[in-house]
Amino acid sequence: MDKAKIRILPNGVSTQDVDVDVTEKDYTKILFLGRICRNKGMSELFAAMDEIHEKRPEITLYLGGIYEDDEYRSEVEKRSSYVKTLGWVMGTLKDEWLDKCGIMVLPSYFEGFPISVIEGMLHGCAVISTDVGGIPEAIEDGVSGILIKPKDVKGLKDAIASVAGDKEFAERLSRGGIKTAKEKFSLEKKSAKTGRNI
Repeated sequence: MDKAKIRILPNGVSTQDVDVDVTEKDYTKILFLGRICRNKGMSELFAAMDEIHEKRPEITLYLGGIYEDDEYRSEVEKRSSYVKTLGWVMGTLKDEWLDKCGIMVLPSYFEGFPISVIEGMLHGCAVISTDVGGIPEAIEDGVSGILIKPKDVKGLKDAIASVAGDKEFAERLSRGGIKTAKEKFSLEKKSAKTGRNI
């Protein structure tokens, strides 16, 4: 084996046929994609949403995932006017929700390198996530998204409020995310560099 020919490529997404007008994004709609469990930061996310709802009742959180911790079923039911469950979403349905929502959140305690973050950026979501695992490799804080500390309810609440309350700032993050996703994480560009179809 010729080790000089080995290349390690980071995760990527297909950027073909994705064209987003960020001026059409709805920054009162927040999307979460993943397992609904404690390690994904659900407790902190619900606490942040409770505070946000008091001042901005129109802001709604959509959970695209399956319950891994059943305790959160009742927590969602208590917040049914501003927290909605979608079930597990994939394929074109996932793309539709990524296009509908202006904000994407992933307040995990730990991660590897979640593809959902790149997908959110590609679809023009202002991504708010914790600075764990490989996430800081994708998000430049304040440029292509917002990074917060794990278990930081105030940081999460403030980040959501800053995006939902300032459309110019939100659109700037969205454009920065799209640019990063297309320049750094495009499967088509990776394919061209290797001379192979991925």
